[in-house]
Amino acid sequence: MTTVAPVASPEVVAAWVAGWAVSRGVRPPLPVLGGRYVTVGLPQQQARYVFASIADDDLRRLASEIAAPWIFLKVCKPTTTLDGVWPPGWVVQPEGFMMTVALTPSPSPSLPPGYALTVDEGRAIVATVCDPTGFPVASGKIALADGYATFDQIGTDESHRRLGLGRAVMAALSAEALARGIRQAVLVATPVGRSLYEAGGWQLHAHFTTAVIPGESG
Repeated sequence: MTTVAPVASPEVVAAWVAGWAVSRGVRPPLPVLGGRYVTVGLPQQQARYVFASIADDDLRRLASEIAAPWIFLKVCKPTTTLDGVWPPGWVVQPEGFMMTVALTPSPSPSLPPGYALTVDEGRAIVATVCDPTGFPVASGKIALADGYATFDQIGTDESHRRLGLGRAVMAALSAEALARGIRQAVLVATPVGRSLYEAGGWQLHAHFTTAVIPGESG
């Protein structure tokens, strides 16, 4: 039986892009070709185009017009469906997964003895867990845009995993979003992250394909 990939909602994708821009401290996205364009300005990420959907011919044309490295094209389609689209020089990245969840109040998981969680608010809301020495070992952040909380850069140091620190970070950020009247959340996960988020109630919204012309590293 063939599984049909979910079709992304343009509203959800636009909210994720807007939140990502806030989280990363870059300029707001601009509408381009039915998608969004973000100027990032990093050495290995100059800009990104993000599309909830785009015709293969239009994507191929856009990719052919781009010659500079580190301009990412991101499309909410399974990677295997775009095999014949990319011109020579483009490199497809590992597939991602856009995921959503309806936020609901829940008790915060207890932390191991000596660990402490703090929440700070700036452009984004950041939750950080420190170990008994005061060193940060888990963190994540959310940015609020268009009625969604975009979860971003969620991570735990490898030597501190399986202690519930990531769950505590997610719970703290969810509580902050709910306190501000936001009840929907979105993120983009890796294949490993997808299974972890699904265990926490997140659902697949769309497959997420990324390609780029790589330049020199360093």
